[in-house]
Amino acid sequence: MRGGGLLKYCDLLARNYKLYDVAIMMHMQRYMCSRFFIDYKTIPEQIHVIAQYVATHFLPSTIISNLHITNNLNEILQRRYYQQNQMINSKYDSKQIDQIDLINARLCLLFFEHLAAIIHQSTVCLTHEDRELLLANIHYLKDYYHYEYEHLFVGDNQHFQKYHNYNHMHHLCTNSSSNSSRS
Repeated sequence: MRGGGLLKYCDLLARNYKLYDVAIMMHMQRYMCSRFFIDYKTIPEQIHVIAQYVATHFLPSTIISNLHITNNLNEILQRRYYQQNQMINSKYDSKQIDQIDLINARLCLLFFEHLAAIIHQSTVCLTHEDRELLLANIHYLKDYYHYEYEHLFVGDNQHFQKYHNYNHMHHLCTNSSSNSSRS
């Protein structure tokens, strides 16, 4: 349960892992958050580790081939890109690969939702400002990957209702409440 345990736990939740004992896991969530922030002390370190995890676990092949990233993340992506090419050249047709990419994109968005919720609920070792800044960065990463994956969700009504209607309704509610406070 070192620092990476939090990321793996959020990955399992995104994959619909059912908790055996919620009370024990709430305690473990606090521990995992504390370990994560002990192992990765600065926000740039935290964001880097999260981005690496996403790159190695969720990025669709179509995005991997278009990324231009430097440092050791580039090596990870090249290895994954090679594996994706092996898959393309083997038994999978383009429709199956698109389906795999869509599943990975959905899991990625769920991963970010679980990560943000757990950090929001279970973090006790950060100042309020640091926690809010980290959560803002996590939401930024989620929005970035969501934008990059958007082409995979064409015609997916469930995705549209969850991510686009909510954001539009949230924006409308925010605007109308700020307008009513001015009057």
